[in-house]
Amino acid sequence: MKILDFALILGKLKRLKRTGWVRSNVPSPESVAEHSFRLAVLAMFLAPKFKADVNKCVKMALVHDIGEAETGDIVTKRGKNILTTFKDKILKERKALSKILSVIDREDFIKLFDEYEEGKTKESAY
Repeated sequence: MKILDFALILGKLKRLKRTGWVRSNVPSPESVAEHSFRLAVLAMFLAPKFKADVNKCVKMALVHDIGEAETGDIVTKRGKNILTTFKDKILKERKALSKILSVIDREDFIKLFDEYEEGKTKESAY
């Protein structure tokens, strides 16, 4: 049952449109799941060119937006208007990710989220 619960949570990302695209009136905005898939595929093909760990890069790409299934796609800036700070966004997403991963007892992936957000390793460089 826990795996089914987890799958249903992840399914929300298929329907969650990326906020920046919606606010910019982009026709047919991509979903968070579409964004994560594209990022994972790019990570898989580009990581070797940078001598980065492919497995770690793909995992980071897939994990980095899972929390948005609970928080939504939080935008920190819209022009000159600050909607929330980047730090608050990351804290909210990290808390949501921890809650979601606890459903399947895999909170070890929080370390990958943290590494991705810190952007200090070649695997996490954006």
